[in-house]
Amino acid sequence: MEWVTIWDIVLFLPYLLLIYIFANIIEKRNIVENPAYAYYKKGLLVKIAGGFIFCTIYCFYYGGGDSIAYWLSSGILNKLITKSFAVYLDIMSGNLTKSNLWTFDSSTGYPEYWKDPQSFSTIRFTSPFYLLTINSYYTCTLLVSTFTYAGIWRLFLLFTKEFPSLHKQFAIAILYFPSLIFWGSGIMKDTFTLSAACWFTYSSYMVFIKNKKVIPNVFWLIASTYVMIVCKPYIFIALLPGTLIWVSFKRIQAINSPVFRILIAPIILSFFLIGGSFLLGSLASNLEDYSSVEGVLNKAVTNQQDLKQEHYHGNSFDIGTFDGSISSVITKFPLAITAGLFRPFIFEARNPVMFISGIENTFLLIFTLIIMFKIGPIKVIKYVFKEPLLLFSLTFAIFFAFGVGLSTSNFGALVRYKIPCIPFYLSSLYIIREYFNRNEFISSPADLPVKK
Repeated sequence: MEWVTIWDIVLFLPYLLLIYIFANIIEKRNIVENPAYAYYKKGLLVKIAGGFIFCTIYCFYYGGGDSIAYWLSSGILNKLITKSFAVYLDIMSGNLTKSNLWTFDSSTGYPEYWKDPQSFSTIRFTSPFYLLTINSYYTCTLLVSTFTYAGIWRLFLLFTKEFPSLHKQFAIAILYFPSLIFWGSGIMKDTFTLSAACWFTYSSYMVFIKNKKVIPNVFWLIASTYVMIVCKPYIFIALLPGTLIWVSFKRIQAINSPVFRILIAPIILSFFLIGGSFLLGSLASNLEDYSSVEGVLNKAVTNQQDLKQEHYHGNSFDIGTFDGSISSVITKFPLAITAGLFRPFIFEARNPVMFISGIENTFLLIFTLIIMFKIGPIKVIKYVFKEPLLLFSLTFAIFFAFGVGLSTSNFGALVRYKIPCIPFYLSSLYIIREYFNRNEFISSPADLPVKK
């Protein structure tokens, strides 16, 4: 196979050994203070295995694809380091001008996706890892998987800190869920944006709720926002409202006096809403089509129509026609949510990868139905508004699933696009079930006993 070289053998195992040694050190240093670190090494190895399987399928089953194109283009981009380092740095900053493109020639080759800044961002992010792995697709993926694991792990730490008794369930939802392992571990936009969404959530928690390690977490908050905006702006748009609600409610909940809480609540809500509006306004030029409601809806219509084209080989589905108006979009809410969370169904699978996704979706659908019928919608809503983290997590998951289900009409794209909402949605189901099993409202998530 043209993409597998001797370097895949020479470099992969030594790097894997080093990563294992460092992971073992990190786990041992932290496990006494935080028992959740018992999952650190296992979660990382599972993610690495997901990246390895991803590479194998793309090399030997798909026979190429976006991931390999990103990797090859990163190698081409890196050739500019010796030819014109200034141009390399300019491109790495995101400046994809024609003059920079003209620096490439027959000696370097020409990278893919030059006219698509969002796709080219993956090439830029992969470039440093390519430098460390010479010409090894597998080893480059190994380093990307390891680096992006940091964000996934932070999300796991957040949930286990708030609900320590659910560490096993959160490990399933965040560290071990097959779609996250496979689609979130290769050299793809999805890998970087999933990690960024998790980093953004954790850093928001540390900066605005815990007020701990503020400086490093402000850095990661900015970095994760940048990654989402340059790759997939709609993820950031979906995260922001829930985050503002979460932080506002958590601040209000921390006020002991009921009277003062009622008086100060509107001020806190207004502060974060104004702050969010100001942030969106300052980022409007970077968000492009996602800077307004009208732009978002029109983009959804365009994407849906594009993904139904014949060149997707019959892998499309249709939730019906809609235009860019709010009333038209609202009528598609049930179908869009169903698609974003639970499709493709098993009987819609056309290949092994889709079949595995179908099994996962069946699990999510059955679990959701059990929650709704056993607990009831009214109690579920009460639990959600009792706990700010649950409110945020479920708000983001549903809002995001609706957007993806509305704008995506191709199963191949859907199974990748939906992965950011999966850990939040499944974790929310586990939290709701735990509230119900205790048969009482919990005054604080920390009251939940840690399972030995």
